[in-house]
Amino acid sequence: MKFYWTGVATQRHKATMMWLSAICATLACTQPVTAGEVSRVEVRNNDIVLHFNDAIDSASSFVLSGPDRIAIDVKGATIGPQSQPHSGMVRSVRMAQFDTQTARVVLDLDRPAKVAGGRFSDDGRTLTLSVSEIGSGALQAVLAQDRQSFVPPAAFR
Repeated sequence: MKFYWTGVATQRHKATMMWLSAICATLACTQPVTAGEVSRVEVRNNDIVLHFNDAIDSASSFVLSGPDRIAIDVKGATIGPQSQPHSGMVRSVRMAQFDTQTARVVLDLDRPAKVAGGRFSDDGRTLTLSVSEIGSGALQAVLAQDRQSFVPPAAFR
């Protein structure tokens, strides 16, 4: 006994198999999404230390004025517990989820300041930013600068 496919059935079968192949390829090629958490923010004199509990993609900072603030975007992260008020140059630290994959940490400042530099620890679980005070005359030049970017060590990723 012979079974013959009709032209329509053959076309439908090919289309179904193509869609099934595309879905399988998509599922096989995707990586699980893991997001680290900003578990704690410490203010130590002129250093800001962000602690992470897992891998993050990168971080970047920029300066805002009126009121004076420094914003830090952490890609591949979610927010953790809120920090307590601080004294000194940093009045308070706020955190919010900027988008699904980016946590934003905002430092409310008493006076204008900028991020002078930053570095990740060897294990990639802390980011230390050096903050330096600037005069109000230099604030416009700092505002015109682009974001500063920081990337964790490749071994951590």
